[in-house]
Amino acid sequence: MKNLLLTTSLAIALSTQAYATGTHGGGHDENQPTEQTEMMVGMPGDPAKVDRTIDVTLLENDEGQMLIES
Repeated sequence: MKNLLLTTSLAIALSTQAYATGTHGGGHDENQPTEQTEMMVGMPGDPAKVDRTIDVTLLENDEGQMLIES
């Protein structure tokens, strides 16, 4: 009984990922607008609207960890 339960639960656990994949419909540039809209992330801002400046220093220690000082 223990082996049957273990085998059944293992089979269910491994097979559920196959159902989660679905199909590729709509995932490869289908139904995309011809003109993409741009995100504001990473875009330069308006210099006239700047109201503060934040200085950030990035350091790396000997173990390769990044340290951020502001």
